[in-house]
Amino acid sequence: MTKMPYHEVVANQIIESLKAGTAPWLKPWEPGVGNGQIPYNPVTGKRYRGINALYLMVNQSDDNRWLTYKQAQSMDAQVRKGEKGTTIQYWKFHEEQTKHDDTGKPVLDEQGNPLKVQVNLERPKVFYATVFHASQIDNMPELITKEPDWSLMEKAEKLLHNSGAKIVHSEADKAFYRLSTDSIHLPPKEQFKSAANYYTTALHELGHWSGHPSRLDRDLGHPFGSDAYAKEELRAEIASMLLGAELGIGHDPSQHTAYIKSWIRVLEDDPLEIFRASADAEKIVNHLCALEQTQNINLGELVEIKDDKLKEEVVMASENIRSEKVWLSIPFQQKEIAKSTIGKLPDGTPGIAWDKVQKCWYANPGVSVEKIKAWLPEHQVLTQEKALIPEDEFKAALISLGAIVSGEHPIMDGKPHRISTEGDKNSEKAGFYVAHLDGIPAGYIKNNRTGTELNWKCKGYILTDEQKSTLKAEALEHQQIRQRELESKQKSTALKLKQKLSLMTEVVEPTPYMQAKGILNHYGVYTDSEKRLTCIPATDCEGTLWTIQYISEDGAKRFAKDSKKEGCFHVLGGLEKLAETPVIVITEGYATAATIKDATKLPAIVSAFDSGNLKPVAKALRDKFPNTPIIVASDDDKHLELTKGINPGKEKGSEAANSVNGFMILPTFAPGEQLSNPRQFSDFNDLANKSQLGIAGVKRQLKSKIDSVAKQNSRLQLTQKSNVVRIT
Repeated sequence: MTKMPYHEVVANQIIESLKAGTAPWLKPWEPGVGNGQIPYNPVTGKRYRGINALYLMVNQSDDNRWLTYKQAQSMDAQVRKGEKGTTIQYWKFHEEQTKHDDTGKPVLDEQGNPLKVQVNLERPKVFYATVFHASQIDNMPELITKEPDWSLMEKAEKLLHNSGAKIVHSEADKAFYRLSTDSIHLPPKEQFKSAANYYTTALHELGHWSGHPSRLDRDLGHPFGSDAYAKEELRAEIASMLLGAELGIGHDPSQHTAYIKSWIRVLEDDPLEIFRASADAEKIVNHLCALEQTQNINLGELVEIKDDKLKEEVVMASENIRSEKVWLSIPFQQKEIAKSTIGKLPDGTPGIAWDKVQKCWYANPGVSVEKIKAWLPEHQVLTQEKALIPEDEFKAALISLGAIVSGEHPIMDGKPHRISTEGDKNSEKAGFYVAHLDGIPAGYIKNNRTGTELNWKCKGYILTDEQKSTLKAEALEHQQIRQRELESKQKSTALKLKQKLSLMTEVVEPTPYMQAKGILNHYGVYTDSEKRLTCIPATDCEGTLWTIQYISEDGAKRFAKDSKKEGCFHVLGGLEKLAETPVIVITEGYATAATIKDATKLPAIVSAFDSGNLKPVAKALRDKFPNTPIIVASDDDKHLELTKGINPGKEKGSEAANSVNGFMILPTFAPGEQLSNPRQFSDFNDLANKSQLGIAGVKRQLKSKIDSVAKQNSRLQLTQKSNVVRIT
């Protein structure tokens, strides 16, 4: 069984506590309790932060002390045998290293000690520790309860005053932060049942205030009831709880329980959101309280616990990184120079190697510092704009939306790509993304299974011209390789389909699908031995078979796996008849093409299968028959236009017609029919079978259009012929 990722374990427990009404920020506590609720380490004297604080609160009783096995022993206490610890984590984004000179020797300070410098890690590291609750430990000292300090309200008032926030007291029974005026609005103090209630409410709104663009710059411009609004409320409420603990004024969650359902939905859709929310809440607390702690707190950076058995993992790695590896920053174009310069070890082992998991070069033990100093990370810090390269940053974004990133993904070539997501079955790919590396790398991701989407932009990473050219060359090379592999696979599939088609039976009696659509049988369509399946071959302009559309008796459609569909089509009447038709009519589906074929009696009608294939088919036929006008008989997807504001049939049809200087026609239904049931009235097959206008309506609408286009083309051809000057 696959082990559940840490973030899902944590998120699932918090979601369950939300459903039960026991989530940490839903529990009230009275003034004077202070850190009596927020988990803290009695050895270090520090409280746990961010997601660790929430996770431990879910798993604790009234006692809020947590510590490691060895820390318990240092207090002459002992974890009871058989007790199971709780795993917490924190992240490290930079570390202290000894500074070296150009010869690789340590640089010494005035006292002769090695000079230390802060170095950004090429890849952040995540540390895990196992902690135990006080109730799991024997011989723990009694928990000392602090006496209420009634000067706490003065601290809260001072915090509000020092923030500089504009606070407006009005008669309205509402508390809110208004972004447009950057002001907090509160009822008069006397309307609150206690001073503590007033300050906990004010601190909640102060949390929202901190998100203004001039301060922490969070996304606040969303309407009430939206997921984004609920996410901001989650941050403010967690921050309010933490501030209440820091100041000791208590916590009153009663005003915000209405968001519980929204919070559950948000966290179920994206388990990582609770990590982001708790990290943002810590930023709010740090911003407002100006506590004596590091100001460059990053997402998920939590309290460090001194434990000899901390488990260290490099982000995205599946196993521990050995300490003897020296990570190197070697650009693609310098790899051969690096290999040549560094050479091999005495035993013949290459001095450097490529880590496929981390996608990074490293030096093996035994390589001299002198040989690798040019590629050591500390030599790159001044020019490195961001720890994560764009591909890794975008990969993390994909994973956060539930994408399963494997193989060559992400492909950042500016083109759309499908990707598997959590919950997909077999070959399903419910994920979609497009990303580029030009200028500031950016992209878009959507998980069609969950409906979540993300507009992504690389966080400040700017590629140099050298990096751009390298990445561009790599992208083009990979694109060519993928195209060759795709074409090879499609050719192989086409040969298999040709053999498969030879074993099928050509349709004689209408299949269940044809009967449901009310269309006659046209030669060139096949079925299975049970005569249930409708199999429609698709070819290119030369008649080469590339794919088959399979339509089951319930109307479900699919194409052969690994086959080529783009630019391929099916001709009712036969490919050879296209040379005889005065006008080439292209439709989306086969049923629409069959309806028009029966209504117009044209020698041939073309089915492009769907709206996305209309343009490629139209352009292919224009190249093959440059003198024959083209009419695109589009679907009118009015139901999508009314519900989502898009009309793929109409939009793609117009685009296809314009690309070949052709014409587009949409079905016109009887008054009120389409508006009353837009899903049932969209194409010419619906016009023939469901509208009161019937097949006569199809004939009337198409005949006038076809005759008009044919006459116009005839006049054009005559004009062109008369303008030809014969030279004898």
